[in-house]
Amino acid sequence: MKQMTSENTSWLPVLLVLSLLVPVFFFLGPVRLTPYRLILVVMIIPLMLRLFSSGKPVFAFDFLFIFSFFWSAISLSVVHGFGQTIETSAIYIIEGLGAYLVTRILIDNKQSFYIFVKIFYFSVLFLLPFAVFEAATGQPIILDVLRKVLPVPGSVSMNKRFGLERAQVVFEHSILFGVYCSSVFGLVFYVLNKPGSSPVTGLMKLLLVTFTSFLSVSTGAVLAINFQLFLIAWDKITAMMKLPRRWLILGGGFAVLYVLIDILSTRSPFHVFVNYLAFSSRSAYNRILIWQFGTETVWSAPVFGIGFGSWLGPAWMGDSVDNFWLLLVMRYGLPGGIAFIVAIYLIMKRLGSCDFKDPDLDNYRKGYLVSLGGMLLAGATVHYWNATYVLFMAMIGSGVWMLSAKDQDQATTDQEVVPKRIGFTRAARPAAAYREKVEPVLESSMEDIPKPDNRNAMPELSTTPRDRSSERQRPNLPYTRRG
Repeated sequence: MKQMTSENTSWLPVLLVLSLLVPVFFFLGPVRLTPYRLILVVMIIPLMLRLFSSGKPVFAFDFLFIFSFFWSAISLSVVHGFGQTIETSAIYIIEGLGAYLVTRILIDNKQSFYIFVKIFYFSVLFLLPFAVFEAATGQPIILDVLRKVLPVPGSVSMNKRFGLERAQVVFEHSILFGVYCSSVFGLVFYVLNKPGSSPVTGLMKLLLVTFTSFLSVSTGAVLAINFQLFLIAWDKITAMMKLPRRWLILGGGFAVLYVLIDILSTRSPFHVFVNYLAFSSRSAYNRILIWQFGTETVWSAPVFGIGFGSWLGPAWMGDSVDNFWLLLVMRYGLPGGIAFIVAIYLIMKRLGSCDFKDPDLDNYRKGYLVSLGGMLLAGATVHYWNATYVLFMAMIGSGVWMLSAKDQDQATTDQEVVPKRIGFTRAARPAAAYREKVEPVLESSMEDIPKPDNRNAMPELSTTPRDRSSERQRPNLPYTRRG
């Protein structure tokens, strides 16, 4: 059986991204299957085995992710019973942990990461004309065409915003489409815009991503784009200023801002942020109520969560919880949710402390952290599920390879900076270690050599000048070169 290596499986992350754009599904018994689920079902066990057998480092956050996903299965079995939740738990683990392992293991160098980002960007461009058509007409043309022959997600009817229909294109909801497109913004800026490339071309790429994301007319997408743009601006401005500890200063600034709003405003900082960031007052009010009743639900079942049961929100609000992080701890309990959050924190902290000398690696690191930061913030306004959830987990795993590249980059830097000792082919002085080993042997060998007898000693040489008057004088001949 052929061994699975990065060389013969490097196309899988690309295939996974492309499969997210295929909205069809079918049922195998009671199990709902999609193209990306088929890929993950086949690959999760081989990738899990390879994680622990490849000889490459396994980090603490890998174990935290594994614990989080299996804790979710335990929580569901405690709340609803093992027999009723085995299929749901298996799908949750396959989608989340499987997508993480695909990119965590199979993206392991600059080339594979660059290809992943490039295909991701092109997938957004592919969706652009369909999103424009849907924003103008309200018809998701891809879903309408495929629905005639295959089962696909239903079309969601929503109110217009700014005179535009909210495009969902191939996703279950417009906000999922917006998050998918906006999450590539930072990667495009840092990874695809190579040094020396045209600034106009780079700006056009960013504008296309921004415009495509905006066609969803959703708070999460716009918030993600703005946050990534702010991080990019902070990086560039503080780099020119050579500001020390600039990211620590940024984090401290956010903390100070939060405290000032809490002191000066009659509302909580969370309420203030939601009111200013949401597109409508109704949407802001709903998110405030979700946070209020959602936190109460978490503390009502802190260990195992409530599973798929009803939460404590008002009946008129429905079952939708537009907050990925809140629903994570509501559904599966605090242990699994905290492990999941800490794992992401450890990845970002370790990568944030890396100091790459290779400019490509440094830009890849920044693009990964900026894009992932946008998705993390957007998760506070929407719940990730199905294809967008798979993308989120794939995004998390796609940058882990840089932690191993850190050592390689440092080793290369050391070889370039540390000067080598120059040797000589003639009359080279032996190194200190060589002298310590060889000179004692030579001295002991010299002692074994017998000293010469005085009778056989050579006569002393005379220092009297030699009389050359009787010798025949040689004529002075001109020098000629022999040809």
